[in-house]
Amino acid sequence: MITSEQLLHIADKREGESLEFKSSFNKSVIETIVGFANTKGGKIVIGVSDKKEILGVSIGQESVQKWINEIKQHTEPSVIPDVEILELEGKTVVVMEVQDFPNKNIENSGGYFVEVSYKQQKTESKATVINDPVNDPVNDRMNRILKILEQNKSITREQLAGASNVSVETIKRDLRKLRDQGKVKRIGSDKTGYWEVIR
Repeated sequence: MITSEQLLHIADKREGESLEFKSSFNKSVIETIVGFANTKGGKIVIGVSDKKEILGVSIGQESVQKWINEIKQHTEPSVIPDVEILELEGKTVVVMEVQDFPNKNIENSGGYFVEVSYKQQKTESKATVINDPVNDPVNDRMNRILKILEQNKSITREQLAGASNVSVETIKRDLRKLRDQGKVKRIGSDKTGYWEVIR
């Protein structure tokens, strides 16, 4: 359970990969929930602007249940966040906490993988809908990945996904295949290491 004091501490933090502020419940809340479920989980504070102004929300007895039902209807498999309603500075704020899903394959109703991407030191976040090209031959994509790795050995999986216009999960699968084929290997740790292409 989150106390009002803890919520004030949360509101002092920057938005990032596990925290989002939303002034009201809308489609972007569901996109963020899917993004959190597909990464490391996180909290969404509804009733607080992205400038961290406490606006509050007006909710009735069935409002939160309707929100949960809408989230369930627009996610596959269904995501059900933990919900807490708090009073903060005389205003009602709703906190939704999402746990990460083991398979990382949560989709919204449009059939797209959703990931939340952020730029360093930026307090504003952007939800990005990513659709892997269905007709993109795997071999061609892998060849592009090898070329990118040769040019930038320290590139992250997230950056590689953006450069290849596919999801991070697709990049992880392709890198596993390339390593199994002996075409690439990782030198060092995930944080400080680099990629070596073997020709």
